[in-house]
Amino acid sequence: MATDRSQLCGRRVAVFGTGSSGVQVIPVIAQQAKHLFVFQRTATFTVPAQNKPLEPVYEQWWKSNYAEHRKQMLETIIGCLAPDTRNCSAMSVTSDERLQEYEKQWQKGRLNFLGAFNDLVLNQEANDTAAEFLRIKIREIVKDPAVVEKLLPYGFPLGAKRLCLDTDYFDTFNHDNVTLVDLRQESINEITPTGIRIGDRKYELDDIVFATGFDAFIGALFKIDIRGRAGKTLREKWVGGPSTYLGLMTSDFPNLFIMTGLGNPTVFANAALCIEQNVDWIVNCLVYLRTNHHETIEPNAEAENDWGKYINAVANFTLFSKADSWFNGANIEGKPKVFMACACGVSNYRKKCQDIVVNGYQENNARTKSVVMAMNTSEYALEHRCIWSTCNVTGYPSTFLDYKLDCCTLPVPLNYARPDRLITISMSRLSPLRSTSDNNTLFILMGGPGGSGWSLVENVALLIPAQFGITLILPDHRGTGLSTVLGCDDNHLQTITTDCITYLTSKWTIEGLNQFTITAAAHDLSVQMQVYQADHPGRISIYSVSYGTLWLDRFLQIYPTLIQSAIMDGVINPILISISRYDLFASQVGLQFLTYCQLQPECHSYFPVDQPPYVMLYRILAELDTNKQQCINKYFNEDKPKSDWLRNLFFNMIQSGDTYMDRTVIPAVIFRLNRCNVDDVNVLNFFFRSSFSKINQMQTKQNDPGFLFSNVLNYNIVLSEMWLALNESEVDKETIIAWYKSTLMAPNNAEQLISLRAQWPKYPLDQYYSKVASYTPLLMISGQLDPSTMFDQASQLASITSKTRTFYAIPLAGHITVNIAQVGYYCPLHLVCAWAFPTIFPSEWNDPQCIRYLPATLDFVGATTLGQKYSMKLLNSEPKVQILCRLIRPETVVRLSLSNLIKENTIQLFLSLVDIYQFTRLRSLTLSNVSDDDLDSILHSNITNSLTSLSIDSSVLDNSDTLALISSIIAQKGLHELNLSIDAYGIDQISWPKQCCTLRKLAIKSCTSEQIYLILRQLPNLRHLKLDHLDWFENERSIICEPFEQLISLTIGQTKMPLSELGYLISLTPSLVDLYLIELNVSVNAYYITQWEKLISTQLTRLEKFEFRIICDQYDSANIESIIAPFRTPFWLEQKR
Repeated sequence: MATDRSQLCGRRVAVFGTGSSGVQVIPVIAQQAKHLFVFQRTATFTVPAQNKPLEPVYEQWWKSNYAEHRKQMLETIIGCLAPDTRNCSAMSVTSDERLQEYEKQWQKGRLNFLGAFNDLVLNQEANDTAAEFLRIKIREIVKDPAVVEKLLPYGFPLGAKRLCLDTDYFDTFNHDNVTLVDLRQESINEITPTGIRIGDRKYELDDIVFATGFDAFIGALFKIDIRGRAGKTLREKWVGGPSTYLGLMTSDFPNLFIMTGLGNPTVFANAALCIEQNVDWIVNCLVYLRTNHHETIEPNAEAENDWGKYINAVANFTLFSKADSWFNGANIEGKPKVFMACACGVSNYRKKCQDIVVNGYQENNARTKSVVMAMNTSEYALEHRCIWSTCNVTGYPSTFLDYKLDCCTLPVPLNYARPDRLITISMSRLSPLRSTSDNNTLFILMGGPGGSGWSLVENVALLIPAQFGITLILPDHRGTGLSTVLGCDDNHLQTITTDCITYLTSKWTIEGLNQFTITAAAHDLSVQMQVYQADHPGRISIYSVSYGTLWLDRFLQIYPTLIQSAIMDGVINPILISISRYDLFASQVGLQFLTYCQLQPECHSYFPVDQPPYVMLYRILAELDTNKQQCINKYFNEDKPKSDWLRNLFFNMIQSGDTYMDRTVIPAVIFRLNRCNVDDVNVLNFFFRSSFSKINQMQTKQNDPGFLFSNVLNYNIVLSEMWLALNESEVDKETIIAWYKSTLMAPNNAEQLISLRAQWPKYPLDQYYSKVASYTPLLMISGQLDPSTMFDQASQLASITSKTRTFYAIPLAGHITVNIAQVGYYCPLHLVCAWAFPTIFPSEWNDPQCIRYLPATLDFVGATTLGQKYSMKLLNSEPKVQILCRLIRPETVVRLSLSNLIKENTIQLFLSLVDIYQFTRLRSLTLSNVSDDDLDSILHSNITNSLTSLSIDSSVLDNSDTLALISSIIAQKGLHELNLSIDAYGIDQISWPKQCCTLRKLAIKSCTSEQIYLILRQLPNLRHLKLDHLDWFENERSIICEPFEQLISLTIGQTKMPLSELGYLISLTPSLVDLYLIELNVSVNAYYITQWEKLISTQLTRLEKFEFRIICDQYDSANIESIIAPFRTPFWLEQKR
């Protein structure tokens, strides 16, 4: 083999290998050799090196700012100054934009090409676009089609094998003296003294160049006889693949330091910079050892194992692991296939190394188990960002009660100790539409376990108005909501059976299922908070409810310094929580509740002395258990209440914090069941039917696909670490049932839980079980009549944490105390807000003296105005509309729909029973078949000021004052949607204001073309227009001067206009994306369809959806086929699909 390339002149040369070395030497040898044979096994991706002398100005700029440049390089992923690339996904731009960016990076050359977009090494779809671009470049450069096909790389992602840099590599194959031999099609038989034989062909050669790579990472180390403890060699230890800690050390080999490559990011980054960092770290470590009189240092095996799993987890998150390459040892026969580099980036790797220094190198261990996880959440959070986007949830708008609603999903390890499998966690965000300078954020933790943050969206938006200026974050617990859902089948069914357990252990394995824990959710929360805070610095507080308080306590045990303030509402005591005894505790609260009736003479007088409410209820439940309750048996055949159902109903009524007062009807229900006259039966029939509906809605949670509630997650956590309190003994099923039968009211879940407890793969309890966070100051609030999270247990917790926790008892409140704000009692809500953000709320909000002004007794008999809505007086034989009107809390209503369609004067009756001015939070109003007088009364009230949606259906509307009111509402800022089912005269009388109008959606029942012209001229923000009936007159064309480009959606109902007129209308709306024609009374033929093709091609270039319905008098198959046939053209089937 010649050692000087000049010696290759005029010789026949073979090159084996088309990796980085081969790509560099092949063009040079081709210039010298008489003939060059390139033996290729795997085609490779390359980009131009674009090597050139540095320009003097650039060189001077670099050297004059050298220190700052080096500092900046250390904070980047690849150890280079940020290239001119786009920090977005390749799939978020158009194909033309992608090609422009790829072409720009191709012309610039170097490895910057992989940074053209931020997901080329993460997303296969994005990667494919870049790979195909490079293949196109190969096809453009190489002239021979047969050679081109051999040079096109396939079978692995771009970058998964190291991307090569070349100078005229592909152009070399256009030379007459270069031959490409593809070894994928045939293999070498032998190397002879004069050349190479492949099958029957012989290649006469003078020289062979082997550019086949080397044993990367460990080959050089194995050449040295390195021995550790007990004389074990490094080769013996790494027989199954190399393992290190930080790529710098390996266990059982004290004081052995390894640099550059193995287990660190050198091969993916600026190697010189990585070498310097390794050297600096090792030198500082040696100084530390000497200064602190240590003789040796080595990592422990567990930390080393965790580092290897971290490397694999990061690699698996990328596309680097999707190919056989020297990154994983696949280029050396017999070498263990292990991913050997760390794709974590220079900045992240440097921080991990620095953390060890800060922690004092953990004495003689690089890390101890007490501080190491394969992915520390702080570090993990630094590597991720939240991409907030529209929530993919049917029925939820993007704006809600002056909030913008969006979502973010993050990948997190299923197991933080072994992050080799990822799941997703999600959080939704309510951002005030009117932003403030303060960046105050409240994380709200949902109850359960199993509840999702989504189930709180509407409630928190009502309770904490957007005017407060606080951003609300609703995290979904792992296993529910928009996070990875735990379910009993692939559709996330929530019905718990033995088959469900089999499915769960098969899909997740027991170890995987055991990762859906409170502790893991606490780690998730730390990731979510830190990722959010990285982009939104400011004050963050946490408000937790029910199970969320246990979640918060666990979080504060592990991460006591991440937040500024925290609140618990409906407090769970981690020491005393016992779901196995839950029914007993709940019944005690029920007994306490009924005692208030005995203490109130007006209520107690309804009951015999020997039959107080609780005694009478015990008897009724016993009669229901034995099917001997006479009132029920005689009068209730459908929706017949059972004892279990009644216990559950009363439990939910008492715990319900959002209604606060409706539980006061419980004594009346007991009294009427006992008395059972005709009036009682009528009232109870209405009460039971409406209650059945509510309970059935709650019970559908077990069949919900895990979006609002995951029953599987509930079982997993409850049966593992909430079933028994600390040092509490197990109970058998018979005891559980006996306890339940002795209750007055209970949630009725313990029997179901214990039935599967023995079979459930319960997770082991960790060091945080039954412990309490004791360092972080926080506020605790509990209702004294809370049957879900018992007040006595919360009080006990408050007594042992009094040094760091403030505890407020809310008299008579049920579960989640802030909900009583919905009936006008704002004290708990004010205390929560002021604790979370003391600088933005009035100081008096932080004064617990407000608790003194809350109700001190329950109003069972309607002694107060508020009590009249819920007391015994409610349970009479009034018409149902009157009862419902008494139940309504106007100040909490967001959507209101009133109609006279079923019964005349219903709206008038409604208005006589409620104060319309109290509907202060109304956002959507629908009025069907409404009279002029009723409409005038409603529109004159102040409720229209906050409307975002208004729908009016009135057959005759000719009151000029009312029409003027409608005009003024249209002019309001904030009204986005309007539906007017009134005649053309009414439309003509409405003034359509151009200034300040925010209307985006408009639906009109009937109008003329002239009216539509006027509306479109006056409403520049209108995007969606629906016309149920439209008359069109040709002679009106002349009044149109310019198109209406604001419209993106147009729907036309009944119309008989010919295609020529319809085409003219379309020409005025060139921005349409959606077009719907509901009832076309036309003859459909090939000509008609061809005209539509022309219209869409020339006038509606942005159209994405086109739908029309044709009135067809004949329905035979031939007629239908004649309609469909003209659409079977490339325009409809391929271009528009």
